[in-house]
Amino acid sequence: MAIHHRKLSTHRNGEYRWPLSSALTISVVPERSPVPLRTSVSSVRLRAVDLAIRQGAGRPLPVGYMFDFQGLPPTLESLSRRVGERYPTVPSLRFRVSGNGTAAHSVGEVSLAAHVHELDLSEGHDASEIGRQMLARPLPAAPHPSWDVWLIRRGGGLYTLCYRADHALQDGVAAAYIARKLLADHPQGGPRAYRPALPALRGVGGLIKEIIPRRRPSANVGAFNILPSGDHRLEHMDFSLIQLRALARMFGGTVNDVYLGSLAYAIRQWHGVLTGANLPPLPIKMPMSTRKKGEEYRLLNAVVAAPILLPCDESSASAAVNEVIEQTMRLRLSRRRDAARLLVSNIPPKMGARAVARQSSTVGAWLSHMDFGPRLVHQGKPAVRAALFTDLAEKVLLYTAMTSYEETARLTIVYDMALPTAHEIGDHWLEVLNNLSESFSVCAER
Repeated sequence: MAIHHRKLSTHRNGEYRWPLSSALTISVVPERSPVPLRTSVSSVRLRAVDLAIRQGAGRPLPVGYMFDFQGLPPTLESLSRRVGERYPTVPSLRFRVSGNGTAAHSVGEVSLAAHVHELDLSEGHDASEIGRQMLARPLPAAPHPSWDVWLIRRGGGLYTLCYRADHALQDGVAAAYIARKLLADHPQGGPRAYRPALPALRGVGGLIKEIIPRRRPSANVGAFNILPSGDHRLEHMDFSLIQLRALARMFGGTVNDVYLGSLAYAIRQWHGVLTGANLPPLPIKMPMSTRKKGEEYRLLNAVVAAPILLPCDESSASAAVNEVIEQTMRLRLSRRRDAARLLVSNIPPKMGARAVARQSSTVGAWLSHMDFGPRLVHQGKPAVRAALFTDLAEKVLLYTAMTSYEETARLTIVYDMALPTAHEIGDHWLEVLNNLSESFSVCAER
């Protein structure tokens, strides 16, 4: 199909029109009212991204946060009391996806017994068991809303609080605000709000090329050319956020750029050890939030995906970071996020979900980065680590999320056991960042 780039037209009602072909034009309105938070709303239709998440997983896909604490854990009763006091202030916590998977409906009363649980992993379990349990355990079934809070006793003076929700109804930013609302002594602060802008024509053109069906390069290359097993694992790796910010300044990029570039080189190293072969650039998707100020607890996803070719073929970590910086700069200049926001919020849900599915079929991995904001304190104790996570959708082998929290950047790796050594990517990532830090230190001393 030939793509004719026509001028973006504006009509008197403020509507934008994108002519995709002689037969198809998508009209979008820049500011559509968000899903209200009034408790009188009983049913909400899923939009394109929400529908794509539900259809891509074939089940409620959990998204949430794990918070690690030191000291004696709270009692389940005190945790339930806190959650019981707070959840009524977040009307979106009364919703679950309907049986046909196309809408969300309010279920009325919430039973805390279905939503607040404890798990004792204090003996005979390592830290990875927490992740396995939080991925494997189902969210509350009908008629309950699909979210829960877990108190996980780990022994050795450690415990974890975990908040999970159905990803079809919440994105990572909303989950951060809701977790803070349910758990924190003082639930102020959170991830930075998105500031909308008018889309650039370059961003619109690039987006139109992506949503039109066409032959795309396969991401099933090297070790990724394998069928998923459905058995998933989760691991964490920690690095100094202070050092990561210093590296970003040295490169003239962002923390996110250094995260992606160093991860690209780490995947290259892991793949070389595993197969003895080089890995070409790996197509990945990275979610970008479109959640504005005042929409912190809004129902449904406010997110679009940025396409990035992870430069796993670069011969050095520095070259990989610089290549990522060039790609993310092009995305910012084209205002890709703004163009995608307008399209995703207006495109017919089924059509949008099909477009997302086509793009996802050529993606090797999904990568996220979240700056959680100020520290979370629960019953007087500050969380020492925070980690965003979600489970893998069907046909996806790898997901990573880096959570910036206080002075720590925590890398969370969720992988399918078809790639049983994928957790080693985290070890390579730490090695890459340490080597970059050392090389810049040597240069500074000369």
